[in-house]
Amino acid sequence: MGKTIAYLRISTDQQDLESQRLEIENYAESKNLPIDEWIQVEISSRKNMRDRRISELIKMVRRGDRLIVSELSRLARSMRETHNIVHDLSKRKVEIASRE
Repeated sequence: MGKTIAYLRISTDQQDLESQRLEIENYAESKNLPIDEWIQVEISSRKNMRDRRISELIKMVRRGDRLIVSELSRLARSMRETHNIVHDLSKRKVEIASRE
């Protein structure tokens, strides 16, 4: 079994890292999943994938790993970009979980 990675990102003052963290922790607990690593970013979605640490995330995951996000929108700035990221992760056989 692979590792579980949680990804959190806020881009405005109205968003809250703690609420995302709580949602992810509740999900992980309900599925009896230990979270092995947290990636936490406080940056605008207008920044590139490297700055949002998405490139790092995609490089670090391996077949059988699991990514948990509070919402898929935390990964990308557009539906197209979300689709591309999810596609890249799926090709790597990474499971993606979100409350959506």
